[in-house]
Amino acid sequence: MRAPVPDAPTFTWDEGARRVLSAPGGFRRVLGGPGTGKTALLASAATRRIAEGVDPESVLVLTTSRKSADALRADITRRLTADPDLARPLPRTVREPLVRTVHSYAYSLLRLEAMAEELPPPRLLAGAEQDVVVRELLAGDLDEEAGYWPEPLRPALI
Repeated sequence: MRAPVPDAPTFTWDEGARRVLSAPGGFRRVLGGPGTGKTALLASAATRRIAEGVDPESVLVLTTSRKSADALRADITRRLTADPDLARPLPRTVREPLVRTVHSYAYSLLRLEAMAEELPPPRLLAGAEQDVVVRELLAGDLDEEAGYWPEPLRPALI
């Protein structure tokens, strides 16, 4: 049994938000404090673009965390599937996520660049591996005089 889908909160958009919603496309940056409706505005804008026939793979929404990306992705999906005004055939499945974290997007760009240059793909490092790599990078400073390093940071050189 499926739980009912809750309705999205309704907003009265100000002039700036209406410009984002009515703009034909391009890059947009939405700024505002907590609870001001940024996420709802992004979900509305992405949903509207897709409902108007824009290829979903040309829509990218960047967020700061996995949790917010998951919530925003679910909100856009809910809006596209639950809204009776969007009853026409829905867009096809997309290969890349519509909503990503900034970090996930940066990693995907590095991966694509490595593929284009026929290099091995980048690899994410665990915390301990990062420490070893940083120590190796700093090892050159051990050979030179490390006197310019602040005293509290010198243990990182060892």
